[in-house]
Amino acid sequence: MGDRASINIIHQTGPDQTLGLNLYLHNGGSTALFEALARAREALDSLDDPPYFTRYVVGGLIAPLSDTLLGGGLEPYAERSFDAALRFGWDSEHTIVTLDLPGRRVWLAPDDLPANTGTPFAFPLTANGLKAAAAKLDELEEGARV
Repeated sequence: MGDRASINIIHQTGPDQTLGLNLYLHNGGSTALFEALARAREALDSLDDPPYFTRYVVGGLIAPLSDTLLGGGLEPYAERSFDAALRFGWDSEHTIVTLDLPGRRVWLAPDDLPANTGTPFAFPLTANGLKAAAAKLDELEEGARV
């Protein structure tokens, strides 16, 4: 049902809780994940201003859905563990992409990574790190990029 994708943006981490925003797209799949990485690269100058960074990354992905009730949504979330925050998502059929603003990292959690086991792939939240993350995402998605 659809070509689902989940993109998380973590805004705050602490010893007992990680806070973030999840963008769930019912359609778009891996194409949306690559677009999120590209938009994050364009927004790197706003890393110290999470609301602006988030608006830019999410805005371009959700704008086509602005006149419809279906197709995706935004959900703030809080998880007790950082690991759970990296895997937060709505029945994603693709790698979950997480942009960790406090940690300045991009995390890729493949859809077949068992819950609470295995380590998601991490890259620096820099231009080169995002480029490397896109290359790894292409590998994980087995060339699914359209």
